Amino acid sequence: SIFQTHRNFFNGVEVGAGPKSGVSFPSFEKLARGFGIEYMSCASHHDMSVTIEAVMLTDVPVICEVLLDPDQPFAPKLAAKQHPDGRITSPPLEDLSPFLPREELLNNLLIAPVEE
Repeated sequence: SIFQTHRNFFNGVEVGAGPKSGVSFPSFEKLARGFGIEYMSCASHHDMSVTIEAVMLTDVPVICEVLLDPDQPFAPKLAAKQHPDGRITSPPLEDLSPFLPREELLNNLLIAPVEE
């Protein structure tokens, strides 16, 4: 998510997140073991069904780490909008990215929209 923000608003410059900056996530496996919690992970689609099934069959707490490609976009998602004048605003929760044309969004809402 942080990488996507950097790509979308800061021309891909990584600021304070990721291996290039020296700031990254801790080893969740070491954290789990340190707290006596089972740990499982999957890093590919091939591993996913087996790992998730193993997690669901476990009767004790488990940390299941799902490793994603850092270039994998998330959708739908709450995303800021950058306006032509340079302002960046956060739309209401019902207006997720990828953004629908305003008319389509309004036709599908069950509640009155929050105006920007």
